[in-house]
Amino acid sequence: MSGVQPCRRTRGRRHSPQIPRAALGVAFTTQCAYCIDTHTRHAVAYGASKQEIAEAAFVAAAVKAGGALAHSLLALRIFDQEKGGSVSVSARR
Repeated sequence: MSGVQPCRRTRGRRHSPQIPRAALGVAFTTQCAYCIDTHTRHAVAYGASKQEIAEAAFVAAAVKAGGALAHSLLALRIFDQEKGGSVSVSARR
């Protein structure tokens, strides 16, 4: 996300414009349509650009892909153990 932005006061508390964007990234990761709706509206209200919203989506996609890769390697390791193989998935590239 682009640069550091100053905090803004809301109801006596300081509120960073980055917080709604981070919440939107979490909403993309959890894939909750209601959360995406709410947090997109908050991010826009705090000045997020279309590019920043897209960046949050791409970061969430990378996070989910990383988890899928890690879990698939675990599944392959378990497969090798069940089949009696001694090949370590982590040793292969």
